[in-house]
Order: sequence, then structure tokens, then C-alpha cells
Amino acid sequence: LSSRYVYKVVGSIGPESHDGTELCVLNCTIRFDKLSGVLEYEADQRHAKLIVRELGLEGAKAVRTPRDKKPAKDILAESSSPKLQSLDHTLYRSLVRRASYLSQDRGDICESVKTLVRQMKEPRQCDMHALKRLGRLLKGRPQVVLRFSPQIFCNNLDVYSDSDNTGSLVTRSSTSGTIAIH
Repeated sequence: LSSRYVYKVVGSIGPESHDGTELCVLNCTIRFDKLSGVLEYEADQRHAKLIVRELGLEGAKAVRTPRDKKPAKDILAESSSPKLQSLDHTLYRSLVRRASYLSQDRGDICESVKTLVRQMKEPRQCDMHALKRLGRLLKGRPQVVLRFSPQIFCNNLDVYSDSDNTGSLVTRSSTSGTIAIH
């Protein structure tokens, strides 16, 4: 690598005695517990806090879900929602891009961010409301830690899958999810 790139090694984590137990990469924290073998990954909290602050939601009540399922009549009514003004349009795009970056490390907001990204070209007031709902979720849960336990050999693997065929009344696109349990 050194023949083609300039890089710096900040440290290492792992099970060996000379390895460390915590490392920060791009403001994401990675921890390794040498006793249990559990690896933890914590996304950069700054992005969640910035989204909350830029939306002015510091004093807002937190919500438990990033989106709410709306009845068909409400979704169709949103198509006539007014478009955002220039400054709000810029704010929307900026915060959705930040949320998109954050969603790479936080699976709990991926679906919501995907829906917000679809509206980047011409966001409407209803889209800004959806972004604010995401901001209220991030206010209540600015930090998410992913835990990876050592793998155990298993004889069975149960896979569950669900889909919401053409769940979006506007785009007629489907959303699906899968979980595997051993």
C-alpha cells in the first residue's frame, strides 16, 4: 500500500495482548472486549446532533419510530403540498445528505432516509415534516451501538422475510426486509 498511498496506522484492536481495546476511525468508535470477544461499533453522534440542532428540535419531544404509516388519502393529499422555498430547499438537501451518511452506520433510519432522498429534486412541506420526524427520533436516540458477538456454529438457520408489495402509493415501489436467526 505504501508504494501507492500515503496512510497512517492509528492503532489496532483485537484479542492479542499487544492489541488495544478501543479505536476511533472517522469519528466512529470501535471497541473490542477481550474477555467476551464482543466487537462494538458506534456511529458518529455528531451527525445526529447536528440534524436535531439545524431543524431547531432541541426542545422537541422525541418519537420512537422514524416514520409513521399514513392512510392512502393522506399520502395522495401530500402530492398537492406546497414546494419548499429556496432556503428551506437547501436546508432539506443538506440535512438529508447528512442523514444519508449517518444511515450507513444506523440501520434503524435507512428506510426513512431512503424515502427522504427520493424527494431531493423538489421537496415539499410534507417532506420537511418527514425530515423533522426523523430529527425527533435522532433527538431521542442520538447514539446507537452495534454489537457483534463471536459466531457460534449452528445446525439450523431460520430466515424470515416480509415485503410490502407496492407499499408506496406514489411510486408503486416495494419495500422488503429479511432477518436470519440461528
